[in-house]
Amino acid sequence: MTRFFYIILFLFVIIFFIITFLFPISKSKAQIGKEIFINKGKCASCHTLSDASSHSNIGPNLDYIKTTKSRVKIAVMEGAGAMKSLEDVLSKVEIEAVAEYVYQATKK
Repeated sequence: MTRFFYIILFLFVIIFFIITFLFPISKSKAQIGKEIFINKGKCASCHTLSDASSHSNIGPNLDYIKTTKSRVKIAVMEGAGAMKSLEDVLSKVEIEAVAEYVYQATKK
């Protein structure tokens, strides 16, 4: 009986690893956008956004702004006020992800 248990356990572990490698869990666009907001885009250094645990008084407090994805995209691509354009820093896909993240985080 014990040998049978170990064989079943071994097979279960093998199947688990096969499924994990064949079907990896991917991050949502908003999750990727959050990482970009905090790291590569350096948005968190100027903007307050509770969801990102960022607190700054340089740019607008995003916790109080209800925005659209297109407005965020335009601000990131063209700049707004003192904010410079990040079009040369972020790819179009990254800008889309940041816009999705900010929209999702501020609509709550």
